[in-house]
Formats: sequence, structure tokens, C-alpha cells
Amino acid sequence: MLSLEHPEYLYLVLAAPLLVVAFYLYLQWRKRAIARLGDPELVQELMPDNSVNRHALKFWMTLAALLILIIALVNPRLGTRPVMVETSAVELVVALDISSSMKATDVRPSRLERARRFLTKFADETTGDKVALVAFAGVADVQVPMTGDRRPLREELSVISPDQVATGYQGTDMLNALEVATGAFRSSEGNNRAILLISDGENHEQDAVDYAESLADDGVRLYTVGIGTTEGGLIPIVRNRRSDYKRDETGNPVRSSLNAELLRELADAGEGNYYNLTENSDEVVIAQLGADLQRLERGAAESQEFEVYISYFQYPLLLAIILLALEMMVRYRRGRLTSSKLY
Repeated sequence: MLSLEHPEYLYLVLAAPLLVVAFYLYLQWRKRAIARLGDPELVQELMPDNSVNRHALKFWMTLAALLILIIALVNPRLGTRPVMVETSAVELVVALDISSSMKATDVRPSRLERARRFLTKFADETTGDKVALVAFAGVADVQVPMTGDRRPLREELSVISPDQVATGYQGTDMLNALEVATGAFRSSEGNNRAILLISDGENHEQDAVDYAESLADDGVRLYTVGIGTTEGGLIPIVRNRRSDYKRDETGNPVRSSLNAELLRELADAGEGNYYNLTENSDEVVIAQLGADLQRLERGAAESQEFEVYISYFQYPLLLAIILLALEMMVRYRRGRLTSSKLY
């Protein structure tokens, strides 16, 4: 299946029409400049070697080379190939809050969508370590077992939603999330295990903090990521096929706020760190988390097979270089098409 590593570079194609317009304006300016020298036919007789077609040919060759270079930047990838890598990995369980409060839009486009984008970037930028995914609300469940392959994680993140949680199991049970996350480790001991809990922190049970302390005693580090604002936001829902907001018993809209204090307390109890995803960019949090994970002990070395994409950027790159080389050899004057001299 064809995929593009950097599809954002396709926007550079929008510059092509501007270059065409600029070249057309240049030709018009050049025509007027020659006309100011005298009668165009007479001037043309005085410059018999001049060729407008050569100017056009060189421009179109350059433009084609630039467009092909954009294809190289996009890096089209087709198919995968297996690669055996010997790794000594950290085991990381990501516990992602998918309760209804994660629908709040105080973080655009929503808390869950922001967390999903962060985890997708994290999956793209980190390799070597093993990752499992646990989704939790009122109950928790392992969505992706522990693996070094990032594809299952990306696929699950693309579809995970609060809608998959039954109404009776809404809420946020962090204790259950941590218990299920602990069960997702392949290793039963060692200091190469960590849990990354991503939530708005709407949980008020002291049991989760006590459990985090017991995790630290067993060598498991707990890192927490807070998402949401202290001012909070309303929770959108669909009621009777109409858009509405979650309401309390009195009919007033429920405002959900970030409980950063609890998330910090959990991270401190688990001898990890707390990161604020609302106040920091994905790249900053990924760098901080990556540095913390690098300080953990590595597990026993083992060989793992990874599927890597087969890139084809080198072919359009070579073609673009050939086109640019040919363009430099084309002369502006009539006669032989190419020359070792540049005019």
C-alpha cells in the first residue's frame, strides 16, 4: 500500500502556478524592453541567435525538476521489509483516559483528540522500546498488548473513542487503570517497566495514589500527562439526536476541569514525572518523556523483527538532478542545443 512519509510537503506544489505567472510576466517585460530598443523585427535581425523558445525550455525543465524534488521530499513508500534488530527495551504501558470528560473542548479540538495526536507522534518518533495500550474510563481494558511494533498502536489510536464505553461504565477509575496496566507487562520484575497515564485527572480516590507507591516499590515508574485547563470546559453529548452538553441533576451544564494536583501526586508516588500537555507542545513533552525513559534500566537483550517501509525518494531525486544538469547545459542562443558554456 502506497504511503507518504511527509505529505505536508505537497503544499509546495501550490507554488508552481505562481512560478508560471512570474515567468509569463518576465517574458512580457522582456518583450517590452526589446521593443524600447526599436522596431521589434529590426532588433530581432540584430539578435539572430536569440531564442525565446530556449528560455521557455529551460524554465519548464527547471519547474519539472522542482516538482519532482517535491515528490522526493514527500518520500513515497510502497510495501515493507522485515528487519531484525537486537534490542534491550523498556516496557511502557500507555493508559489513556477515554471517559466522557475527555470530550471537553477547552483544549482544541478536544482533550482526547489532542492526546491521540500526541501519542501518534510519540509512536512515530520513538523506536526500540515495547509499548502496550490500555484504555480506561469506569473500567479499563488492554487494547494493544505489549509489542515493539508501532502499527497496532497507531491503528487503535485512530479509532479509540469514549463512545466505545457503555454508559454504565463511564467515569474515571484510575486504580483499575493502573491495575490493568500492571497486568500488561511481559516482565514480572525489573526496573525497565513504566506506565504513562494520560488523563484530565477527574478522579478523587486515594487508593490510586497508594497503588502508585506500591508500583514504585516493585520497580515500576509512573509518569502522568495532564490535559485540560483549570478553567475547564463543557462536555458535548448527543441527546435525542441533538447536540447538547452533559448536565447535572439540576439541569446545569457540567464543567470539567484539569486536576493537575492529583496527577502530580500520582507521579510523585510512582517516582516518575508529571507533564502538562496543554501548556507544552507535543515535541517538548516527547523529548522530556524520552529523556526520562532513557534513564531507566534496559531489559535483557533480545532479537525483534520490525517491519520498515521501503522508501523510493531516491528515484525522483536522481531524475530531478539529471533534469537540472541538462537544463544547465541548454544554451539560450540558437545553434547547438547544448554547450559546455553557460550564457
